[in-house]
Amino acid sequence: MRISIRSIIPFLFIYLTSTLYASAAQQTQADAHAPIKILFVGNSYTYVNDLPAVLSEMSIQARQARPIQTKTLAFSGASLELHWKKGDIQQALKDEHWDYVVLQEHSMLPVKNLDLMYQYARLMDDEIKKKGAKTIFYLTWARQNNPDMQAKLDQAYTAIAKERGALLAPVGQAWQTALAATPRPSLFLPDGSHPSFTGSYIGASVFYSLIYGKKPPQPSAAQTKRLEKATAATLQQAAWKAVQSLESSLRVSPTAQDMHAAN
Repeated sequence: MRISIRSIIPFLFIYLTSTLYASAAQQTQADAHAPIKILFVGNSYTYVNDLPAVLSEMSIQARQARPIQTKTLAFSGASLELHWKKGDIQQALKDEHWDYVVLQEHSMLPVKNLDLMYQYARLMDDEIKKKGAKTIFYLTWARQNNPDMQAKLDQAYTAIAKERGALLAPVGQAWQTALAATPRPSLFLPDGSHPSFTGSYIGASVFYSLIYGKKPPQPSAAQTKRLEKATAATLQQAAWKAVQSLESSLRVSPTAQDMHAAN
């Protein structure tokens, strides 16, 4: 019996359509469980206590469908200028796709040389956008002996985040809230600059709240032992309050939240 090509075209169409649909569905399912990849660019304020690792652990502990996977480019005393001239961020952007790139400037540069900070923040943000990622500016905290410095940091980071249409992680503002609590947590190391584990835990909590739009999970037993006099609830509330206080333009939008942090 001869079968004409015309007679089998409808069946071929149905077969190809169903195959393509199944392939697309499998890809969508894979994307829904792919990790959220975050590149951290900074210095000791980022790598002391390994804030990125604490953040990643939070996402796993909360059983997020898309847990956080991080890479850190950080060295002591680094500024955005030094990272740019070293070329490490440019190489990292070429080597891998990132959902977010966190930019943490030298702690004193936003106060001492704002123009220099903005020059390299803009250069980096341009490259980040070309690669399809989103910039998060890491708003740091004032030195222990100079709390008035926080207002200048807030202004510097908020202005550049608004200008660039970037996100903002208000870690310094969360610190400010936590330091007003009773009992007062010990957020600083003895040098009055670098974070204790408690200070880094607040920072990780801010990033978690920003990315997922919710408070972090309860800390692990190992983390609880390191949180000194502060309770996790106090720290998490300070982080959540800081993120919620942001203008909507500086938060992860519901669309981005659904895309990057599906539960």
